[in-house]
Amino acid sequence: MDVKEVLGNRTAGVTFLLLRAIWEMRGVASWEHPLSSMMLRLRCCHALLGLPHVHKTRIDQCAFNLCPGDCRYMRYLKPTAIVTVGCEHFPERRCNGQHEHIQLLGSYRSVRNGVASTVRRSHEAGVYSKPLCRALAALHGR
Repeated sequence: MDVKEVLGNRTAGVTFLLLRAIWEMRGVASWEHPLSSMMLRLRCCHALLGLPHVHKTRIDQCAFNLCPGDCRYMRYLKPTAIVTVGCEHFPERRCNGQHEHIQLLGSYRSVRNGVASTVRRSHEAGVYSKPLCRALAALHGR
């Protein structure tokens, strides 16, 4: 078995143990993962989702203005599942179809402060947009 795969499986198990512990202590937490992730199909995830005050919501991150640095009028779709524990349901936000999407493949050249660099689209899309950060902070009462 691949070392990264083993580490990923262990991390997944710990993630659900932590979320369950937070639920048992009547705490508040949220966890997001790509909607297509195999983690969402695990028994431990389904067991967690069966508990009271645990919710799963689908969002499209383009609805939170997730866009590439080289093309501000396009968006990364990035379908995502948000699981909330001990708090309100995260509001579902889907793509409104008012913009074009760009694939999370490849890279582009960027120049910032006179320094050129290569930006991988998959890496760039892994950063939360400010509107998504504000929505998550509001969910947690911050």
